[in-house]
Amino acid sequence: MKYSKKKFDSIEEAKSFVAKTEQEFEAYLDRSIEKICSIPDIKTVALSGPTCSGKTTTAKKLIEDFSKHGRNVHVISIDDFFSDVHISDIGDESPDFDSIDALDLDMFISCTQDIFNDRPTKIPRFDFITGKRSGFYEFDPDPDGIYIFEGIQAIYPEITAELCGERSRSVCICPRSSLDVGGTVFEPNEIRLMRRIVRDRNFRGASPEYTMFLWENVRKNEDKNIFPHMGTEDVSIDSTIPYEINILTQFLRPMLDTIRSDSKYYREAERLMKKTEGIESIPSIFVPNGAMYYEFIKNEHIN
Repeated sequence: MKYSKKKFDSIEEAKSFVAKTEQEFEAYLDRSIEKICSIPDIKTVALSGPTCSGKTTTAKKLIEDFSKHGRNVHVISIDDFFSDVHISDIGDESPDFDSIDALDLDMFISCTQDIFNDRPTKIPRFDFITGKRSGFYEFDPDPDGIYIFEGIQAIYPEITAELCGERSRSVCICPRSSLDVGGTVFEPNEIRLMRRIVRDRNFRGASPEYTMFLWENVRKNEDKNIFPHMGTEDVSIDSTIPYEINILTQFLRPMLDTIRSDSKYYREAERLMKKTEGIESIPSIFVPNGAMYYEFIKNEHIN
């Protein structure tokens, strides 16, 4: 369990709380990542974790630390191997962004085999706004480089089968601790839903209702394809941040307030509204540059 306050005695106390939390998390993240980066002959890293866990920041930290060890790092997002989503054909079902069936697995295998055999290849790019592949980019393998394959699917057996080996390691990041905010407890999956509502609205243009619509299948897939495999990774990272509910509420509550009373998701929105009521917002500008929380919020000082 981690802890925060509903209200702080002063703005300076809140600012110090964020700074202290960030210092502790950064040190913890550095220690965790060094276990991977210090391996001299490592070639690939499979970086996994359920949605809204902090994978992007972890990938950046891996790049920084590998660079300190004199290694060139190349990050390949497994999300870019999604097949096109035909929204008009979905009907009442949410688009599948989470199961192995959502990926063009043949293309992934072809690209990884090219890379591991030092052959030039074309890697796709996926556009979440349109739900379609937006094109390809040319990639020339680096015989001396390290490849980070990042995505929730990096823990799926079909993917690990392509990435495993003596020179490969795996990292899984996920909020694992519950968070007690002045006596109100938020569970890890609940924290991730709150993160995702804010992230999807700010960075993917999705409404809170659409995120909740997707969340039902996200959770089903996690219970089937992700959580059963967690614990097999080489390095496990807990990404629950003590200050995060105080940061999220200022973005989350106005978003939830747009959900109408006749919506299927009104009851859940109302529950989260009541649960976060009275929690003091910490100004997001207190979150330092490079913090993991840039993945989920849109700070007013971001250009």
